[in-house]
Amino acid sequence: MRKLGLLIIAGQFAIAMGCSSNSKNASGGTGGKASATGGATATGGGGAGGANAAGGTSGAAAGGATATATGGTSAGAGGSTSTGTCVIPSCLSKLFTAGCVGTGACVYQEVDGATNSENTCFSNGVKWIGNDDYSNDLKTVTVTHGGLTCYSMQYSGNDVLNAVDVLTVKDASGAIVATEGVDPVTYSGTIVTCTGGDPVELDPSCSGTPADVATIVSTGQDCTVGTCSP
Repeated sequence: MRKLGLLIIAGQFAIAMGCSSNSKNASGGTGGKASATGGATATGGGGAGGANAAGGTSGAAAGGATATATGGTSAGAGGSTSTGTCVIPSCLSKLFTAGCVGTGACVYQEVDGATNSENTCFSNGVKWIGNDDYSNDLKTVTVTHGGLTCYSMQYSGNDVLNAVDVLTVKDASGAIVATEGVDPVTYSGTIVTCTGGDPVELDPSCSGTPADVATIVSTGQDCTVGTCSP
């Protein structure tokens, strides 16, 4: 009986030890689950890294687009800038030598009221000798200096200013070197066509020069009335 009791106690002890061992193994399994969870966290970190990479791409694209747009605008603005320089075609500029352009104080004289012949004398010796021909409504102006002809012009004042006719310019020999007119749209400015050449519109800064139509037609009007002989 005593041996049987010892055997029973030993069996119970063995069962208890086995249960304890199984319990520890189960706890070890839980530890494994924790490792799996750690792995999930690592995967999540990888995803965040991908998002950062996408952000970098977006920044680069925006920077490039801004630089290109700004540069293009600046270049366009530069291209639209005007120099405002008066350039007179050579067919006329060669006539406007120092001795053939009236400068200084001027005197205007209406020589013959019936034909509206009129002269304008400048203090530097240049004279504009004008004569109106009422038979064809043409005015001829001969520019002289020291009794020598520099060049001449022929036009109908109203027709030229109304853009229905042009002013003809001749050199000292009488050869036509150019025609001049005004812009038929704006009725202003001066368009020069050298003989055998293409029309060229003068820059507004040419106003007041002997190539400007408005200046030609109005010459003498602001001068002192007096005596001016040819």
